[in-house]
Amino acid sequence: MPTGLQIIGDSGAVQVDESFASLALRGKGSATFATYESDPRDSATLTVTIAGEYPLLAYRSAFPVALWYVEQSGANWIFHLITAKSNVGQSLQWYVFDRPIDIGSKYGLQVFDASGRLTFDALQKYLRARDLVPTYMASVAFDGYEARTWATIMMVTGLMSAVSPIGNPGQIEWTWNASLRFTGASVLPTGFRIDQIIAATIKSNGPSLPNYDNSPNGIVMLVDVTNY
Repeated sequence: MPTGLQIIGDSGAVQVDESFASLALRGKGSATFATYESDPRDSATLTVTIAGEYPLLAYRSAFPVALWYVEQSGANWIFHLITAKSNVGQSLQWYVFDRPIDIGSKYGLQVFDASGRLTFDALQKYLRARDLVPTYMASVAFDGYEARTWATIMMVTGLMSAVSPIGNPGQIEWTWNASLRFTGASVLPTGFRIDQIIAATIKSNGPSLPNYDNSPNGIVMLVDVTNY
């Protein structure tokens, strides 16, 4: 950046830059899972709707939850979260981060880009990313962090369809059980853990076993929401 403002921390990383909008806390709340009436039928779901440009959704859950999909409708972004059906009626906390908006601050540092749009306001709270962790389809704890109030952002959701043949392979047709599984994140006092969410199961048969495209590896961002 030849001109303008940059604030650089002790590590040499840029903390504030007039041309980059820091991701501010734009909303928070709680939501409760309800039974999903269509496929995948062994699941519970909830939605969080937020108006924004390119928001990120973080959540704090005591049980495994996955980001299922995101859709956009005008200025609104709709985040669909999924968990096991046994968690119907259970709730989680959510936090949305996006470009900061003008909240009418009368003091403190404010930074604007060349077009006059706010990129930083010292009176707002910002995304504090602690780690970016590759995950996989297994039950594993990532708990070597300090004790904070943690939340997770599912950057990439692991997804796989597992097929288990049953019966006699020598028969004319195969019989099998298939299950749709997600990588679900839950928080711990010193980090988070990943567990499989079995969102749907089916028993079927046919002349050959099905072969599904799987992407079991995910990516989770661990974020600090202490006092948020």
